[in-house]
This record gives sequence, C-alpha cells and structure tokens, in this order.
Amino acid sequence: MASELSEDGVLSEECAHFLSVSYSLANYVESAMQSVEYFSAQLRLALSDPENRVLWCGANPDAFVQHMKDRVAHNQSFLDELVRDLGDCAVGPPGGLGMHTPPPGILRVPAGHQVDSGNESKSRSTLRQFVRDWAREGEAERLRSYEPLLKALEQYVPLPSGKKGDGKCGRPRVLTPGSGLGRLTFEVARRGYFAEGNEFSYHMLLGTAWILNESGAALSTTIFPYVLDVAGRVQMREGMRAVCIPDVSPAEECCTSTNFGDISMRSGEFADVYKDQLQEWDSVLTAFFIDTAHNIFAYVRVIAQLLRPGGLWANVGPLLWHYAPSSGGSPYSVSVELSWQELRPAIERYFEIKEVNQQDAHYTDGSQAGKKKLYRCLHFVAFRNSAPIEGHSKPVW
Repeated sequence: MASELSEDGVLSEECAHFLSVSYSLANYVESAMQSVEYFSAQLRLALSDPENRVLWCGANPDAFVQHMKDRVAHNQSFLDELVRDLGDCAVGPPGGLGMHTPPPGILRVPAGHQVDSGNESKSRSTLRQFVRDWAREGEAERLRSYEPLLKALEQYVPLPSGKKGDGKCGRPRVLTPGSGLGRLTFEVARRGYFAEGNEFSYHMLLGTAWILNESGAALSTTIFPYVLDVAGRVQMREGMRAVCIPDVSPAEECCTSTNFGDISMRSGEFADVYKDQLQEWDSVLTAFFIDTAHNIFAYVRVIAQLLRPGGLWANVGPLLWHYAPSSGGSPYSVSVELSWQELRPAIERYFEIKEVNQQDAHYTDGSQAGKKKLYRCLHFVAFRNSAPIEGHSKPVW
C-alpha cells in the first residue's frame, strides 16, 4: 500500500489510520518493555524490604524479568512479519525502535511518532486472537463459537453433490462479517463453500493476510501471547508458556483438499461495503459480530438485502454493544443498545427464526486461572422471508 497524499501533501485519513495501526505493531516491543520494566520496578521495590524478602519464594526475580523480556522480543519478531514490506507506507524520516532494530523490508516507526494507545492495546490483543483462531489451545473456544454456525450451514445450505468451482458454478456463497483473523471464513471454505470474510480492523486484516498467505507449515511459528498478563496467575511462569500457530496450514489445506472451496477477504465497514448487494448470498454467519454495530437496524437491513429468499442467517454472540459506555465505549459515541426482546421483532420483519437459544462461550480465554471471560451468547438460526426491504437505516455516528 503506497502512501496516499492529497493535493496539499497531507496523508488521506484512511492511509493515516492504516499507518497508525501498522506502527503500533512495529512498536509493540517499546510499549511492552515499558510494561515489563514497570512490573520489574514494583517487584524490586517490594523485595528491597528485608521483611518482604523473607517471604519471597526464592526464585531469582532478575532472571524472571529477563525471561519476560526475551519473550517480548520474540513477539516483536513475529509481529514484524505482519508489517513486512510495508516500508513504502512510512512517511517522514526513518526512525529506529531502540531496543529492536527491524531488518530491511520491515516497517519502521518514524522518529518522534507517538503510537496511538488504543492501537497499542490492540496489538497485544491480536496475539491472543491468534490463539483463539489458529492454535490448538483455542479449539474449545472455536467449538463453542463457530461449530453451531458451521453445523447450521451444512444442515440447511448443503453443497450440491458433484459441484465444484465458485458460487456461480454451484457452490453456495457464504459471507462471514466481522471475520477477525479469518478462521470461520477458512472453515467455511474448507467444507467446500465459496466463503468471503469481511473485516474492519487493520490489525485483523494484517494478521489474516499473514495466516492465509505466509504462515507456512502447521505449528511452525511460536508466540508468547500472555507474557504481559501478570494478574490472576496461579503458577509463577504461567504467562511464559509458548503457543504454536497455526494448528493447521491454510496453504496445505487449500492445495491438498479435493473439496476445498474458494476464499476471499474484503475490508471495510460491513454496512457500507455491502449496502448495494442484492440477493447475492446464500448464507450469512455472524460470530461475536452483531453487537459491533453502532446501529443494529442497519445490520439487519443489509443482511436481509444481501440474502436470497430462503437464505440462512446463523448467529452466535452476546449483546454487549461495543460502543456503549458500559462496555468500554466512549461516552460521546452513539450506540443503539437493544435487548433480545426488542431486537427479535426487527429481525422477524425479514426473517423466520427457526431456532433460538442461549449458550455460554469464552472469548480469547487464557485457558488457565487468569482472564477467563464467560459470555452468555445469543444463538439463532433464521431464514430470509419474502418481505421487501423497507426504509433506510442512516449512520448514527
């Protein structure tokens, strides 16, 4: 992606945002080392008191901190792969990364650039997202979140026997908005369908591009996604454990599977990207997605519009409404926050709901004592009826 400049030489808003995300990945080591140093300083302060040291378990605190730093540096080497060959995007004079000097071809952070704190946090959470979508340790999460959707797809939108090729040649077309790092999209294609993922986050898009195109053999890459998670530990070295990704090689699956379908990715905000598509899809699968809407009515209308009559919409996820202040959103953001009792009639305007229930599911679970988040998820299976789309949901942000 080349830098896009306006006539007055100013970066376009979209390109500036892309660079901000990319810089946060390239600068992970700086912010992560600051967190390690803070942890180390607090530990040294506590152990400087002889009365505290008497109670200390005897492990070498300096060695423990050094192990943390080594793993942080290893994580940066991995994140470098996500921004490799993006150097042409950089603007301003090249700047070093202090403790970590990227090799040629890796995006460099310009000297004096202040990395956005929100993007900084997302760079850390991206590592945990790789566990959810592409590690053996994330299998239990995937079974709870993705398997109900895949089961509904295979039950209600079966593949025509003997058909191969893209959707136009017989393979049903399946859309997976909010696709994150692309595992659900991959699993749909792996089962023989034409699958398209849609994602708004550049962190996720850069990760997806790497996992689908560059990740290589199964279990060939090691990351340490929990190295900065010092709270909630039972074992001292709990956060030090390595995770190997991917659990399966997308490239090998694509080349060796006789029934692998087709897979594509499209970036951008869902309602904007698909607002002009009419009855082009056989199924929409949404996992932890619908509550990312500022205005859920817009999502309902767009999904109804792009599905063919009888098309399947299957969903798993909570109704936390990401932009609600109570969920961590800005108090100045706009968020239409509905209960299922209020949302269901809006869906039933355009869909016949065949199944609805609630189920528990974790999200980016550490799999040990700390940071276990259990969500009460809404699971429904619905089919597009014949009602024409009425009205228009305007953006509210």
